[in-house]
Amino acid sequence: MQVEVRYIERVSLYEEPFIRVVQEYTKKLKHNFVVVFDLRLKNFGTHMWDADKKIHIIRLSPVLCKFKKNVRLGPIAEKYRIIGSLLHEIRHAQQYEELGDKFWNKKYVKVKAITNPDVSDWYSECERDARIYEDLHIKDAIILYDSSC
Repeated sequence: MQVEVRYIERVSLYEEPFIRVVQEYTKKLKHNFVVVFDLRLKNFGTHMWDADKKIHIIRLSPVLCKFKKNVRLGPIAEKYRIIGSLLHEIRHAQQYEELGDKFWNKKYVKVKAITNPDVSDWYSECERDARIYEDLHIKDAIILYDSSC
């Protein structure tokens, strides 16, 4: 499996240690990965499956990972936000590979009783699982990144 990182110069992380973190947490996946630091994103990150190219594309927002309420975060807080968002989106890629097209099942990605679509997504089984995965692995991922610098 190959990992490609685009526009890492938009954040204060080093490329080689970052790639090492991506490789560590994606090693059980079957398909290649592209991580893009995309200035256009309105949320911390997104996961997409490109069926034509058979690759996972993770887009992370360098803007949202650098700022909180218009105050620039320090490099350590930024590192935690970026790697946390990366882990969250990697979990979505794992979910997709485990479930295939069942990943898009409305019961999995939405909470039927909540009519507000944004809130419905937040409380979905899919998102809850990804947040738990992120919380469980953030410390080890940061240690791996720091030890690779």
